[in-house]
Amino acid sequence: MVARLLDGRLGVATPRILLADSSKTLIDLGFVMMERLDGKSLVGLEPALDRSDTYAIYAQMGRVLREIHAIMMDSFGYIGASLCHFGFHTGNVLAARRGGSLRLTGVVDLENPIAGDPPMDLAKTIAYSVRDDETKRAGLLAGYGPIDRRNWRETMMLYQLYGAIVLWAWWTQIGDHQRATSIIDDLERYG
Repeated sequence: MVARLLDGRLGVATPRILLADSSKTLIDLGFVMMERLDGKSLVGLEPALDRSDTYAIYAQMGRVLREIHAIMMDSFGYIGASLCHFGFHTGNVLAARRGGSLRLTGVVDLENPIAGDPPMDLAKTIAYSVRDDETKRAGLLAGYGPIDRRNWRETMMLYQLYGAIVLWAWWTQIGDHQRATSIIDDLERYG
């Protein structure tokens, strides 16, 4: 499990697995019970942040995402593939005030990671949490550090188009046509 792979390897906490059962003998579903981490979901804290706090917290997110991408996944048969969270957005990171400043305290939602290309994961974070906010983008990219890839901006635009298509398809599939329609501007921008 990814939670075990990440345990102790990031600058923030990840939940420890307390109980996992896929037998469906205890309840009618497979389940995983994890420890509760300190902090609150950043998505709820974000509206009250000033520009300085916003930049700082996104820089912390960039550093943690870089730490995740430093974990190589050669056992999946894709030479050079990195671990990608594939859901690293403000709904899946926890934060709390420490000494007057907002600090990331944990990363959750570890059920959809993939072995892949780090700019794809970074592009998904930008598409889901950063959007067109230059303060968030500057903080995230500063925290992430140098991207050693020719034409990385173009690569990320392609991945953002892919992410928008996937999100549009999901919302259409589940019948959320209002949200699916809201992403059409993104499809046109990236396409």
